[in-house]
Amino acid sequence: MTFVRLLVAGWIVLLVGSHATAGDVCTYNPPLTAGSYVPAFALDGDVLTPKVFDETTLRQYPSTKVNVVYGAGAGIVSGSFVGVLLWDLIKEAGVVVDPTRKNDQLRKSIVISASDGYQAVLALGEIIPDFGGEQVIVAYEQDGQPLGPDQGMARLVIPGDKRAGRHVNRITQIAVCGIASDQKNEKEEHSKGKGR
Repeated sequence: MTFVRLLVAGWIVLLVGSHATAGDVCTYNPPLTAGSYVPAFALDGDVLTPKVFDETTLRQYPSTKVNVVYGAGAGIVSGSFVGVLLWDLIKEAGVVVDPTRKNDQLRKSIVISASDGYQAVLALGEIIPDFGGEQVIVAYEQDGQPLGPDQGMARLVIPGDKRAGRHVNRITQIAVCGIASDQKNEKEEHSKGKGR
């Protein structure tokens, strides 16, 4: 058990230390581990409180079970997944919004990165209960069993998707991102000494 804790602590240092600012995490620069099993992932970007989650931490949240049927590879796959609503994790971390912009949270996206560099993107509005309300989960179990090494400690499951392209396995990072033009303007203002 001590080895596992040291391994998780090492991943936490790697994940948190490698993601300094929202602008950095919202570019294509995932920490690559050649598609290997990852015991933890970071939630960062445009959030007030960046966090790192391992399986023990995820299991402390209320669980949601979803049954899905989707196309993958050469056929149709079905399964029952248990995990935490992605919205619950992001809501707790707190999304950074500009109060002067109407519905600024709808200008945000979520970039989910895997250990092999694979990424998928969702609009934040897809999962906000008052807007899309999709029951997207960060799963840690499939069909009553912990996820296998090919899926990692956590994977993204999107019940409404017909194909599994956004069902990201081996999650290393979930980043909440603003619109690129906003980030560029913020960097320009900061470099001119007008930082917010």
